Amino acid sequence: MDEAILAMDPWGTGGTILNVHGAVKDEADRRRAFDDSTYERLVSLIREYDSQGLLRHGHSIARSVGSAG
Repeated sequence: MDEAILAMDPWGTGGTILNVHGAVKDEADRRRAFDDSTYERLVSLIREYDSQGLLRHGHSIARSVGSAG
């Protein structure tokens, strides 16, 4: 999948699609899907309601800004 993403890069817009992120655990890519305030609000909600990380998958938003998952 990484090869396909790199091959399409010349036609990229710099954005991302929620269901088609780049590499798994690529926090920077997930962050590009939201504006800063929305992303930070999502991180806050995750910390409040899922502090144990039970609701996750390969492209989950980190529980704290800058953490790896």
